[in-house]
Amino acid sequence: MKPSEAIDYFRRKRIVTKKTFDKLEREAKSAAFTVSGVYREDILHAFKSEITDALESGQTQKYVVKQFKEILAGAGHRELGDFHLETVVRSNMQTAYGVGRRKAMEETADLLPFWEYSAVNDSRTRPTHRALDGIIYPANHEFWDTHYPPWNFNCRCTVIATFDYPPNYNHAKPNADTTIAYDADGLPAKAEYLTQVVDLKATKFAGVPKSADLEKALTEAANAAKDARLLNHQNIPQVVVDKVKEIRRAPVENIVGWDKNGNAVGQFQGDKNEVYYPANVEPQLDGGFDLHNHPAESGQYFESPSTDDFQAMVALNLRIRYVATQNYLYQVRAPKSGWTANAIDDFFESYERNRVKIIKELNDKLRTRLITQEHSDDLERHLIWKEVAKELKFKYKRFKVAEL
Repeated sequence: MKPSEAIDYFRRKRIVTKKTFDKLEREAKSAAFTVSGVYREDILHAFKSEITDALESGQTQKYVVKQFKEILAGAGHRELGDFHLETVVRSNMQTAYGVGRRKAMEETADLLPFWEYSAVNDSRTRPTHRALDGIIYPANHEFWDTHYPPWNFNCRCTVIATFDYPPNYNHAKPNADTTIAYDADGLPAKAEYLTQVVDLKATKFAGVPKSADLEKALTEAANAAKDARLLNHQNIPQVVVDKVKEIRRAPVENIVGWDKNGNAVGQFQGDKNEVYYPANVEPQLDGGFDLHNHPAESGQYFESPSTDDFQAMVALNLRIRYVATQNYLYQVRAPKSGWTANAIDDFFESYERNRVKIIKELNDKLRTRLITQEHSDDLERHLIWKEVAKELKFKYKRFKVAEL
């Protein structure tokens, strides 16, 4: 029969990037799907689909790895090693099966209330896993929150449901080769296995969560996946891109702000030439980012950020400022160390010096007809900003709105 519990669980896993996965809480990691070395969401979706098909049809690990390789080659992605891909398949399928096994065992815990840890005990079994072989805890013990297998990459251990402790069971010596010392909470802390001393508290990996926690884990993973998608391929928050499309053709200036955690502070409207935040809003923007537009109908229309935009950005201590026009989105990003006390003075000094240089260069190109007057006007402030950003060590980029 198809492992329906395992298939249902794996289908509901949420795709996230490795960077997002690493930020998840322990429980949520079990409900998220990622692959180290793969950063494209379309490839992650294809990998997940292959594992789902394998769970449904019983395909071998070797077959799934072959499919993975074809996906990578077809997408022009760099190759990943066989061992890496095998680990991806094995870990995800074993975790899915583990979810199904645990749920079934939880449903029969009234009849079989004790669970016994069982390791494979061959040459590939790690000491931290082998030392636990034979250990028994009640089904509701917190030990199983972190050690229900698989609780580590390539873990092949399992759990056996039992009616009671067997005769002569020794909790301090669960198998013939191991002696275990427990911490104050009754959890295994250290083991003497054969001639080795094994630290059983060192692992940071999660086991299969209990069914009651699985829904919460799936929800957290779903939220993390949604948050990860707030950044598009240009690494601009999607919320900013959406607002750009809304306000870039507006006849008056609009400004939208977000705090340092990405929470919206508010949207405010000005006139054709300027817009301001209310005084009570400004403190909320410290360390955050914002967006405003430059209306094309304005007599003071700027195709790029203005010097006033920079002054306001430093005064508000914004991390990023976006400026939208009909054709472009401009991004100004503060240095990693933040703005200096002299940032505004340094900016104006650099801006004026580079303005003289850029105008001369453009005039030379105009005289030799390398560029048109229209092209020169479009380039002037953009080139000045590029040079100033380079000198003062902040980031400046320009994106075509049509490509966002």
